[in-house]
Amino acid sequence: MVETKHPVLSGGRIEKSVIELSRSYELTAMSFSLLAVLRLMRDLDDVVYVIAHRWRLLYLPTNKVAINLELFERSKWTRKRLKGREVLIWTVNEERYIPKLKEWGVSAVITDRPDLPFRLS
Repeated sequence: MVETKHPVLSGGRIEKSVIELSRSYELTAMSFSLLAVLRLMRDLDDVVYVIAHRWRLLYLPTNKVAINLELFERSKWTRKRLKGREVLIWTVNEERYIPKLKEWGVSAVITDRPDLPFRLS
C-alpha cells in the first residue's frame, strides 16, 4: 500500500512515480487528495480514496475507501453511504473495535499496532 501526500512541490509527479512503481510491484495506491486519486485511477486498478471529513463522502470516485475510525463509528449515515464499497478503517489500535467492524462488513484495518491479532474474516 502506497499513500501519496499532498500538497507537495512536485505536484502530479508523485502519482507518475507510483504508477511507474506499479509496473514492478503489485500495489494499492491511496490518497486524501481527490485530484491524486483521479490521476491514479487513469492507470491503476487498485486505488483507495482516503476520507477524513464527512463532506468528502459526497463524491466517491472509487469502490475502495479508507475512512477514519471515529467518523465511521459515530455516523450511521456514513456507514450507509459506504454500503456496497470495500471499506478500510484507520487507525485501529485496539482489539475492542474488531467485533463491530466485522458486523459492519469492513474489509481491512490500518493500524500502528501490527503486533495485535486483528482478524476480520
